[in-house]
Amino acid sequence: KLVVATDEAEVERIEAIFVQATANGVEGLEHLTGAQARALEPGLNAHAAILSPESGVFDSHGYMLALEGEIGETGGSVVVSTPFERAEPLPGGGFTITAGGEGGASLTTRLLVTAPGLAAQAVAARIDGYPADRIPPGHFGKGIYFRLTGKAPFERLIYPPPIPGALGTHYRKDLGGQAVFGPDLVYVETEDYSVDAAKAAEFEGYIRRFWPGLPDGTLTPDYAGIRPKLHGPGEPQPDFQLHGRDVHGLDGLVALFGIESPGLTSSLAIGEAVSEMLAHD
Repeated sequence: KLVVATDEAEVERIEAIFVQATANGVEGLEHLTGAQARALEPGLNAHAAILSPESGVFDSHGYMLALEGEIGETGGSVVVSTPFERAEPLPGGGFTITAGGEGGASLTTRLLVTAPGLAAQAVAARIDGYPADRIPPGHFGKGIYFRLTGKAPFERLIYPPPIPGALGTHYRKDLGGQAVFGPDLVYVETEDYSVDAAKAAEFEGYIRRFWPGLPDGTLTPDYAGIRPKLHGPGEPQPDFQLHGRDVHGLDGLVALFGIESPGLTSSLAIGEAVSEMLAHD
């Protein structure tokens, strides 16, 4: 990955990323001059850059299939089409969970972890005894992507400095070798996954800041995603929230809020943190 400053004004912003990444234990980071960055990626507009050789593209579907396989090997099950309706704490510990779907279901569990993304607030509100004032407000942050028609221009991921509240529009070459740009950030009230083709011109202008050679008319609408944000427009971006007994007062429950990108790539670390919380509950 190259994190790119396209002019002098952006150098301080990418340096802040370097400092934070170093503090977080990211390995192999290097400062590059603009000339060094362009030597790696000749079509790039770069005043300066940070090279992160340990970054890459993540096969999310393969990862989830692997996790599902491990769950099955240990006697667990992944059950879909079974919406969560409510949970009620039991006097001796644990929970009775009521689920919907075809035929419905009721089950008892000793521990309960909720991580439903966009529905995190609604699910927490359906757990009896969960204090309403400890449920953080949620916001839907929609981002769309465009795909390039033609040869991918760069071998490495290209990231400009983040925009307020999100990573901002960046470049990646997907596992099939095609170039994808996105996402932007627009706050929405409902789950709308449409992609407005008219936004191609806006994307073109942004992309040309780091790739001036983008040909006209080569961006095609691809897909949209919605992130479960804990901050609204103009508000500072908080970290993930993992609520244990110290927050909500319920034994055996961890509720996760705001697990947006990079929640997927950090999911094993999040799982370890949740497991540790429950072990000490």
